Amino acid sequence: MTYSSSVSEAERSDDSSVGHHSTSDDSTIYRDDAEIEKYQQLDPIRSLKSYLKQHKLWDESQNELFIKATNKKIMEAIKVAENDSLPGQDDIFNNVYSAIPFHISKQQVGLQKYFKRRNQLVNGK
Repeated sequence: MTYSSSVSEAERSDDSSVGHHSTSDDSTIYRDDAEIEKYQQLDPIRSLKSYLKQHKLWDESQNELFIKATNKKIMEAIKVAENDSLPGQDDIFNNVYSAIPFHISKQQVGLQKYFKRRNQLVNGK
């Protein structure tokens, strides 16, 4: 199998999203089982895994090791993120624009007022 034929096979995959778009989304409301099955068959990861197995470049033991190693890396990243300090309330406004536009600046001031008032109510002041 040549490089170009491998690329050609890989390019035939469809990258449409099969699952829910978010945790609040239920895609079964607007997708029927046939559509879900169609896109699962076209899943590029599934296609690549099948291709690699077919050409004896991947097997289930490698897959299990890969999944375990990946899950370990994910858990380590979660621990790092959980131990990191939370961003400040102004961080959502910083490093987005070279100069904050007026309407965004108004939103920032509004958010600061909201938190100030909320803290007063929570702390009884």
